[in-house]
Amino acid sequence: MGLSAAILLSAWSAATEAEAKGKADRQFESISRILEKADQKREKGDAEEAGRLYGATIAAYQEFHRNYPDEWVELIQFRIAYCRNQLMSLLAEKRAAAAKATAAKKQEEDPLPEELAKSIAKSIDHCRNGRYDEAESAMNKLIETRPNCSPAYLILGTACVGKGKLDMAVTLLQRAIALDVTNHEAHYNLAQLLIRAGKPDFDAARAHYRQALLHGADHDRDLEAVLGLE
Repeated sequence: MGLSAAILLSAWSAATEAEAKGKADRQFESISRILEKADQKREKGDAEEAGRLYGATIAAYQEFHRNYPDEWVELIQFRIAYCRNQLMSLLAEKRAAAAKATAAKKQEEDPLPEELAKSIAKSIDHCRNGRYDEAESAMNKLIETRPNCSPAYLILGTACVGKGKLDMAVTLLQRAIALDVTNHEAHYNLAQLLIRAGKPDFDAARAHYRQALLHGADHDRDLEAVLGLE
């Protein structure tokens, strides 16, 4: 190969690499803008749109990494983890807001004595308001007389999550499910905890999420994005 040809080939190769790098950078910036919009929606209280955008960001970063495996690797990993954490936070807020309605529906299907139903409803309110010790105390007293009350273990698990006792929460939710395999709220919450663990168990989380759907839970597209079910 002559010197001129070698120079031309080198220049062409450099131009091609620069073009590819420029394309990668432009795509990366586009994804960054999606993430910015997600954060903006989150700040404005538009949880549904924020969740959709966080899910789209995760998918876009995963596709980017497949196309450009050597570009922005650590930053992409950090941002995917950030998006998942935001989704899980949104999911927790959504489920807390729906907990009272779920309990009411459960009561219609399998009514508890009035006093117990009031105690459970009050404890749900305590959890929603961050009064976890009060919810925990009430449910422990309830279990003394009704040790097989699945909703009580569900609420105890919720209180433990609020207090940061995630391992104990897992145990309590498993107990709630053992007492009532149709307790879709317990399945759903357990799925969330399993993906938030120090060593996430996505297979088990997917299994519990599917059980939640089987027993009447609504589809949650945000959680499905985290679990890779879309």
